[in-house]
Amino acid sequence: MLELYDYTDVEQRHGLTYDHWRARVHPPIPSCWKHDCSRPSGAKATFDMTFRIIKRSGKTLHIHAKAQIERDDAGHAVSVLGTNRDITAQLEQEARLREAKEQADAANQAKSAFWPI
Repeated sequence: MLELYDYTDVEQRHGLTYDHWRARVHPPIPSCWKHDCSRPSGAKATFDMTFRIIKRSGKTLHIHAKAQIERDDAGHAVSVLGTNRDITAQLEQEARLREAKEQADAANQAKSAFWPI
């Protein structure tokens, strides 16, 4: 995750917080984010979402995150356990496949219009 979010050695040594992570998230914030992170005290919240982050280089990545937040009785998050996976290449491949299918469908339609059955 440290590499995904492009954190520096200095940031890692001084400790990373929610604010470090949040600063990388590209707006808009997913609507379920606020809901999942505002559970009552003592409750466990889970989330499963896709969002974008912006690296220091300006490159945008699409991230699929799953996590569980455990809170104490006062409602403070005491632990977060989860995964973040870069799905940028997968989404780009899906877009290329959709475009290829649309082109094939259009070519098939044009052929059918030219050679009526």
